[in-house]
Amino acid sequence: MFSVVKNFFKDGFEEIKEVFIKPFLRLSFYKKCFLIILAGLVLYLPYMNTVNASHDERYTILLCHFDILEMIKTIIAEDGHPPLSYLYAKLWIELFGGDVHQVLALRCATLFMFFLTALLGVFPLKRLLGEKVSLAFVCFVFVLPSSFELAMNMRMYPLAVFFMGGEFIYAMLAVYKPQKGDFLKFALFSLLALYTHYYCVILSIVIWGIVFIDLLRLKKYHDLISFFIGGFCVALLFVPWFFAFLSQYQNITDLWYPQVGHAFMAIDGALFSYHYVSREYYKILCFFGILCWLFVFEFLFDVKKEKLEYIVIKRATIVFWSIYLIALALSLFLRPNLVERYLVIPVAIFYMGIAVSFVHFKKFRLIFLSLFVIVFIMGYNGNRLKVQDKNYQQMQTYLRENLPQNSLILYDHTTSHLALMFYAPEKNICKALRKKYLELFKEKVKQEEKNLENLKKYDKIYYMLSLWDWTEYNNCQEQWRSKYDNTAYCLKEISADTAKSIILHSKN
Repeated sequence: MFSVVKNFFKDGFEEIKEVFIKPFLRLSFYKKCFLIILAGLVLYLPYMNTVNASHDERYTILLCHFDILEMIKTIIAEDGHPPLSYLYAKLWIELFGGDVHQVLALRCATLFMFFLTALLGVFPLKRLLGEKVSLAFVCFVFVLPSSFELAMNMRMYPLAVFFMGGEFIYAMLAVYKPQKGDFLKFALFSLLALYTHYYCVILSIVIWGIVFIDLLRLKKYHDLISFFIGGFCVALLFVPWFFAFLSQYQNITDLWYPQVGHAFMAIDGALFSYHYVSREYYKILCFFGILCWLFVFEFLFDVKKEKLEYIVIKRATIVFWSIYLIALALSLFLRPNLVERYLVIPVAIFYMGIAVSFVHFKKFRLIFLSLFVIVFIMGYNGNRLKVQDKNYQQMQTYLRENLPQNSLILYDHTTSHLALMFYAPEKNICKALRKKYLELFKEKVKQEEKNLENLKKYDKIYYMLSLWDWTEYNNCQEQWRSKYDNTAYCLKEISADTAKSIILHSKN
């Protein structure tokens, strides 16, 4: 019986090998890359949901409704990030046109970043570390669990991953396999990274420091001229935003900043998802992450130190782990900065280490592939279900179809504000909180206050509560809780007298 089963699977594998694997292996490098990228992009089509958007993503979309100058002013006054990702998002929304397609536009923008990140493997990484490592890198861009989170996050992180990956690869090329224009590309990727996320600023300083030390070590003194010219230009072009950053640093204190210990384990922030996952999946991810890092370190011990692969991966490891050490130091001595979703930024650099280890350790490839399949299936399916969750769509439909036209919605928390402006922009809404959340909404708040002049004129008055109001939330008749960003809302009908007391209480 055992031999029959064994022969069945053996024959099946041989057929798969003959029909699929061998023809694929006979293809040229660029045809292989094309098929891998095409398959990867198709994989993420189920994520192209046009309704669900988390709190931060709705904030991004609302910022895109302003003209560029007003957007920049608002980012300086109320945000904690550089402006490039918002400008990029606005470009895609303008290309798609109309509010109906705004979520789809940003999903496409995110997927396009995946495409560009894969192209880093096809072109510059191929020149740096060869075709095999390049092919492995391109695969990992689409199948590692952190990519699932990035694929459905319409924020700055997909851009940061691409820019940091490009910056590091061209930094290594400029030092070890220089061609004309490598220093220029290195500087360009650095500048774009600086304007994407402040963790990119930290990592860029580390990368430029490594390049400087390597040029001195290799006695490439003539290249130091290009190094200093490029560094000076990048720094000079970032100076205007540096003053904006100082303003943000002061303003953000009154809005939001993370707490110490907010991040998961370091391996989880980079290789894996930064949203909450099932306990069983988390255990598998942690085991897989530790194993991957063991392979990376074993590779560094296994090969000769003069090999280019060793040099590049050693520096990639230094860059990757530096963000954790620096962020931890900043959190302890200056201000909490250790946030799990920020730690995904150097993930493309980490993919390089995994790709080199995968190519180098042939005897462990079966273990690699088996675990890849497990974490891929569990992560892909789990994140797809989150993105396709129908709760927000049901909320949107209910708000637009079941509420009388002449109704007023009071809300308390900022998550409710963004949800209402995003899913029911045509409704009369009013904030029932004393403290204003964002300068972004100051004109809207002034308009809302006019709604309070005569509460009797409304046919119905509702109170929008979020998950923070747990007791009242449970007593609401209409409830919506999405798995997408783990936020919940409910709608409670109230009288005009109750609404008045809530408003008066909020102003005391």
